[in-house]
Amino acid sequence: MSQSRGRPLRLSHADIVRWRAQLLVTGTCHVWMGAVGSDGYGRIAIRNPEDGARTLTPHQVGARLGYGPIPAGATVLHDCEVRLCCRAEPGHLRVGTQAENMRQAVARGRAVGPHPGRVDVRGKAGASRAIQAALRDATGRSPAALAAVLAAVIADGEPAA
Repeated sequence: MSQSRGRPLRLSHADIVRWRAQLLVTGTCHVWMGAVGSDGYGRIAIRNPEDGARTLTPHQVGARLGYGPIPAGATVLHDCEVRLCCRAEPGHLRVGTQAENMRQAVARGRAVGPHPGRVDVRGKAGASRAIQAALRDATGRSPAALAAVLAAVIADGEPAA
């Protein structure tokens, strides 16, 4: 969830250039290859004269660039379920509410609680780091081949049925 506290997201040209340099475009997702937090989401630090320094998730940056200003109180949802995806297009990222985000988690069996449901066996950060490692190992392949690597590494973390 966004920690913006209602502040608009202002991006400098340098922020956008740094963000783009950390993306790997596959045939499906645009995957963040930079820093990852303990929650499995990426992290990027931005700086501008109005706000000073802020740390954001890269998918917030992707949504801001793809959809325009994110309304106060809104959150960015991952329809593709890849925490590192920054692709602001249908089926990947969209702007919604935290209530929608929670309904989506429950529907997908990913809600937390006493019966957590389907979660990656590597943990949130472990899954994201495994995705990054596999894609780094596949550098130079076509976007379609990278998408196949991404799908395979995601499947590797699925709990046994």
